[in-house]
Amino acid sequence: MNILARIFVGAVFTASLSNCGGSATPALPDTSVQDIEVIDEEVNPETCEGDACLPCVDDCPAEDGSECTDGQVRKCVRAESGCLVWTAPEACPEGFCINGTDCGTCAHECASVGETKCLEGKVQACEADPNGCRRFGAPAGCTSGFCADVTKCGECANTCAGKDLKECKDGKIKVCEADRMGCLAWGAD
Repeated sequence: MNILARIFVGAVFTASLSNCGGSATPALPDTSVQDIEVIDEEVNPETCEGDACLPCVDDCPAEDGSECTDGQVRKCVRAESGCLVWTAPEACPEGFCINGTDCGTCAHECASVGETKCLEGKVQACEADPNGCRRFGAPAGCTSGFCADVTKCGECANTCAGKDLKECKDGKIKVCEADRMGCLAWGAD
């Protein structure tokens, strides 16, 4: 940090370079003035309390750091005093923290809780996890062993009791057959 100071040649004065409003008042009047540049790489920020300057006490560990708790995030910023302070907490857009420093986001797998999908004889229902993110739950096997369509299990409307069972009807023998889904129906005459 570079500070431009005005020095009154031949004068005795006291000065404070903090942001506490200190003054530089010459003890003896002198009209000769010189400008010099004072270089101070390690200026310790100070805060003011009444007429006293106190060293800065940071509220947070590092500038631009963040903290996320209970679905709210706050940032560590440098205040006008030079001290590090936390901003007011802001709600996370999805309402939850993924870790101790960042808000979480959902990658929803399904549109609404209760929605189902069926694939290869197994059905899954859409559920909300503890953060409200929608995901398909564990697959459950269809009782029938097949899906009727992409959203639900199929059901057999069996017209006979067991495969290869025979029946004589109208002078013809009919055989109970299983289709590709395992559903039982009397075969063609």
